Amino acid sequence: MTGGTELAQLVNSRLATVARRYQLAMGVASQRIVIEQPHLAPTFAVRSFAPDIL
Repeated sequence: MTGGTELAQLVNSRLATVARRYQLAMGVASQRIVIEQPHLAPTFAVRSFAPDIL
């Protein structure tokens, strides 16, 4: 996942979609950007694209 960029939500949703298609787990690295800039939290919200992956 990525964060803090204009394309973050698009990139993250596509990563989640691919993870679901190929039954891959998806994880996040640092969440510092969300702590420092809480308004960016929605860019990390991808569960709706891949509700059944790890």
